[in-house]
Amino acid sequence: LMTEYQPLKNEKQQLEVQEGNVNKILTEVPKYQPPYYDQTLTLTGKLDDKIWENVPKMKFVTSAGDATKDPTEAQVWYNGKGIYVGVKCFDQNASKNKCGVSARDGNIWNDPALELFIDPQLSRNYYYHLAVNQAGVQYDGFNGDMSWNGDWKVLTYTDPSGKYWSAEIFLPFGELGLDRTAGDLWGFNICRENHAVKEYSCWSPTYGGFHSPTRFGQIGIDRKVQENYYVGCSEAKLQNVSGDKSALAVKLYNNTAQDRNYNLSARLLDKTNKKVADFSKSVNLKKGVEAIFELGNANCPAGAKYSLALELRSNDNKTLCFSGVKDLETPEALSVQTQYDLYTGEDKMLARIQLNLGGELLAGAKLSLKIYDSAGKEVLSQNVDKLQQEIETEIGIGKLENGDYVLKAELKTGAATLAASKEFQKLPPVKNEVKADHFSRMAVVNGKPFFPFGIYLEGNSTPECIKYFAENGANCINAIVRIDNYPGMQNILDCAAGNNVKVVLQFNAPKDENEKKIVAKFIETFKDHPAVLAWFLYDEVFTVEWGKNNYPSVVTGCKEFKKADPYRLSLINENSYGLSFLKNGKLDFPGEVISIDHYAFPPASSLQLVSTYAKTMWEAGRKDGKPCWMYLFGAGYTFWASRDLTPAEQEFETYVAIINGIRGISYFADHPKSKSNWARMKGLFQEVKELSPALASTIKAPLIKCNTPAIEFLVKKTEAGVYLIAVNNTLEPVNARFDLSEVPLPVENSEVLFEGRSEADAQLLAA
Repeated sequence: LMTEYQPLKNEKQQLEVQEGNVNKILTEVPKYQPPYYDQTLTLTGKLDDKIWENVPKMKFVTSAGDATKDPTEAQVWYNGKGIYVGVKCFDQNASKNKCGVSARDGNIWNDPALELFIDPQLSRNYYYHLAVNQAGVQYDGFNGDMSWNGDWKVLTYTDPSGKYWSAEIFLPFGELGLDRTAGDLWGFNICRENHAVKEYSCWSPTYGGFHSPTRFGQIGIDRKVQENYYVGCSEAKLQNVSGDKSALAVKLYNNTAQDRNYNLSARLLDKTNKKVADFSKSVNLKKGVEAIFELGNANCPAGAKYSLALELRSNDNKTLCFSGVKDLETPEALSVQTQYDLYTGEDKMLARIQLNLGGELLAGAKLSLKIYDSAGKEVLSQNVDKLQQEIETEIGIGKLENGDYVLKAELKTGAATLAASKEFQKLPPVKNEVKADHFSRMAVVNGKPFFPFGIYLEGNSTPECIKYFAENGANCINAIVRIDNYPGMQNILDCAAGNNVKVVLQFNAPKDENEKKIVAKFIETFKDHPAVLAWFLYDEVFTVEWGKNNYPSVVTGCKEFKKADPYRLSLINENSYGLSFLKNGKLDFPGEVISIDHYAFPPASSLQLVSTYAKTMWEAGRKDGKPCWMYLFGAGYTFWASRDLTPAEQEFETYVAIINGIRGISYFADHPKSKSNWARMKGLFQEVKELSPALASTIKAPLIKCNTPAIEFLVKKTEAGVYLIAVNNTLEPVNARFDLSEVPLPVENSEVLFEGRSEADAQLLAA
């Protein structure tokens, strides 16, 4: 059983207060149960329909929690298609108010206005932001990205006597990206700008700005209603056919409880939001199945970026079931990737060439690979036979001198010649080498795959801590650097090396020349130490204005660190906001690793979002083959969390991260106080160590299917066998069946790892 978390004396303040403000209680937010009515409403903005008479009212307070000068009342109800919101804003000067914003997505909040915040996953992180001014002009965005435009409706009304103005809003469920991570409670808030009396009010007080997802209230939406909207698009691709013509295909899923027919519409937009093409198609989706649908061709040159706006509507077109946008890029007709950026003692280099061309263009084509030195001189050349869309080939590099090189692929198709290149280095070998394998997307230490798995020590690291965690199975520690304490750092690294532990050294990257000299001296001192795994340069830099305004500087900083120590990895770490900033800006993630933190401490965030973030990270690093590392919540954090995770929660967040591509994990921020959680954590250290060879494998795995979308799973194949790792991504028990018909091994030899099940249980699972 779990041991209870031991709070400090003033439990209420220590466990629930944010940012030292005793009036800013984290867990005490208002809750509201909207009624469900099997009716529809014609919006007028007047709130005079009889249906509003039985809907309970939300009372507003100021953002600081005090009584308001001008009252505001809100009401919410829903039907099977979406949510209705009605708000009445009392204002003796309502008829005299002026609205200066007339265009969608303008600064609505500068006018008399209402703002809605909706967090269906109760993530207290990602949320939809809707706003409307008294004149009825709309704004909408998702997590700060105002390019999201939802198909929601609003009408406003100003009382002729001038005593109030009001609004009626309808928001379709299909606009909210509903999936199994959304529960019965959603984060929700309604806020009002009343500039005439300088009053800013909310249903749930935020004790500051309105954009405070940890302070959103909660509303209840029946999950059975939501399940009808567990449908959408998991992937969209443009494939070059010939010349500038590309074929568009989408992968759709249906996670509802029944087979359904939908009308699919898709609009392809270029980077200026100009329409490139429209597509429409009637599709049949079986329950629990993903299916690929080809939509047609469009004029899309290689390397161009697009947005694809998608809608799935019911067969009668009356219900919006899904709406979403996918970022697309027509792949380059020819691309080349090397397994490593750095080669030392290797005699051969493995290269992967992608030919994103139709079969008719490949017929008769000729492909050659050439290596050029830093002076542009060709030093090696070889031809590649048997062309296909993906090719892996070995290139002999044993005789190359140390230096900088470029691998160039040239494809001749008739009169045209296509080219792609990849830079790499060749350096002399050293005792401690850390590389990123772009094919397995895993760190490699001294030639062997390495899954860093350990603890992020928020406080000062000590040799005693490192030894203790090493004895309990951790192979990596994230340590905050004290640049002014060289002897202490030496002791920590020596202890780590003596206990076979690697260390990620974290410090703030320098911003001026003096700081650069200090950091350069530190790196020069410790860069050859066998315990150093990576340099951690910036932490959550794109969540602050400096980082947002200095993206090139961050990229340059990563390159400078890599140049100072080419034998170790250099990385930055972000949180979900920073990841969203880079994704929305279509910016590459700087450094050699895609790394973020997501601390799903109870009750502040959703464990299931680990899956969502991991998928986004995997996609962000796909083009360059970057490994993905994640900092997960591991210990009761007094200021924010009221308890540690349970063993089951710890197990889930770890394995759902691994299933979705994470190949490095550190638990934040120290030793858990729960004995049961610490026991499970130690078990996970050992399990992932045993699984690491399978996770690093690039052997093509057989296709395995599962009969329920509630199960997330990963299939890996090694020379020894096939591994199936699975978790249930819902709160309820699920009976699942796996189709192993394509596994080329006798299922009676199956074994359930780590759970102590009997052989009979293992055979039952395999069947």
